[in-house]
Amino acid sequence: MARNIFNNGNQDTGKTPPQDSGLIADKLPSLAILKAASVQEKLLDTSLIDEWGPEDRLSETDLTAVKSQGGDADLTAVKSPDPTDDDSLVALIGSIETSGQSTPIEVRPSTEDPGRYQIICGRRRLAACRVLGIQVNARIQTLTDEQTLLRKGLENSNRRARSFYENAIFAQAIENAGYSRSVAAKALGGKSHASMSQLLRVGSAIPYSVGGLIGSAPQSGRPKWDKLATAFIDETLDEKTAIKRLKDMQGLSSDQRLERLIASLVEKQPQVIRKAPHGATIKAGQGALSISIKRTGANAKFADWLNGNIDRVIEKAHQEFEAVKEEQEE
Repeated sequence: MARNIFNNGNQDTGKTPPQDSGLIADKLPSLAILKAASVQEKLLDTSLIDEWGPEDRLSETDLTAVKSQGGDADLTAVKSPDPTDDDSLVALIGSIETSGQSTPIEVRPSTEDPGRYQIICGRRRLAACRVLGIQVNARIQTLTDEQTLLRKGLENSNRRARSFYENAIFAQAIENAGYSRSVAAKALGGKSHASMSQLLRVGSAIPYSVGGLIGSAPQSGRPKWDKLATAFIDETLDEKTAIKRLKDMQGLSSDQRLERLIASLVEKQPQVIRKAPHGATIKAGQGALSISIKRTGANAKFADWLNGNIDRVIEKAHQEFEAVKEEQEE
């Protein structure tokens, strides 16, 4: 039987609720969402429940495998296909098997397929019941897409505080789904405009495959993630290189992986020396590029000429560089 969870017992006192009783609920998104929804609890077959909306959590098994399709192209973070690879989920499975499911999951009737449901909160409890082959106790609410998104974000933030990076990818996923920044801010608990800008900068700049291999890094705040984002924006680090470095760090904690990757940005790179035409030698290091020509033999006259014309040669080369750069940016 459906019940209104905002029924506060006024019918027992005979008092009439005041006309402005909804003001507090209207100011608090989580209360406003619940106020508008009727709730029904029942056991559901897990096969009737589908995924919905962006995820807001990373786990060690969610995003630590990377696949490559077509050689080095399309490097994408993927989830582990086996839920029992997650030790904490194994513990949850054992708890439900022994003591039953203490807290219902939250679902809504599917907006696409009548008779089916979409998960709002409780994906891990749903996964555990699927492994056990039992029905899942579910709280069913009829919510709009926006209400569902806000409910998901607010409930999950109460369960465990999201790390800065988890907030970043959640904010980015909400925006990618076509919602406004104000909706994303509400789903994240009322973030300011400046905070949202910082989150979206990190969420958009750091490839999902790289962030997944790092993990949630719960002890690491905005400065570290922003430094990594800047490296991708400035193109001092690319996705392929980051993934290669991170694959050697899987024995470390998530926060350690982030710190190690950031540290690798300033590690001294070996100098590369190569021979060029007409007796020139090019030395390319992390901080400088140099060209030298020995003033001996057949190259002596060319070295003298280049010494007298080097400013003009560099200026002409720079003009060519700017022309190519402009073409690439169009």
